[in-house]
Amino acid sequence: MSEPEKKPSRRKTPRPVLHPDDSIGYLLRDTYRYFQRLLQARIETCGITMGHWFFLRVLWEQEGLTQAELSKRAGIMTPRTVTALNDLEKRGLVERKPHPSDKRKYNVFLTREGRALERQLLPYAIEVNRMAAASLQPAEVASLRQSLKAIREELRQQIENERR
Repeated sequence: MSEPEKKPSRRKTPRPVLHPDDSIGYLLRDTYRYFQRLLQARIETCGITMGHWFFLRVLWEQEGLTQAELSKRAGIMTPRTVTALNDLEKRGLVERKPHPSDKRKYNVFLTREGRALERQLLPYAIEVNRMAAASLQPAEVASLRQSLKAIREELRQQIENERR
């Protein structure tokens, strides 16, 4: 009996090997998923979803943004923004007011109840951040923040360069 013929490999170069623990992107994604899971478990006791959280978090910093500005700052696609804002408005946490100079746009403002949630929910985010850094020294936390900001800025610039 003869040996079965081997099919020629389509791959000319060896596939690069990158273990997930060696990938910054994978580690960030995986870490973020744990952050999100822990935070969601806490904020949902107040009836808030992660989708709501992102918008509230932005509005606590600056109200009166247009829906498009809010969407961009929260990093969420515009159609999902409209859905989340409809829900937040029904719950009495935000209100939309017509833009003063462009009738097609609306500005988003927190209601008293939406503003009050900041005192209730922000401590949960602080708690999860503390949990995440529990095994790190303060200098390591500062270094990590600095590194993440540098990575974020580098990737932002890469995206800007690709748009040109």
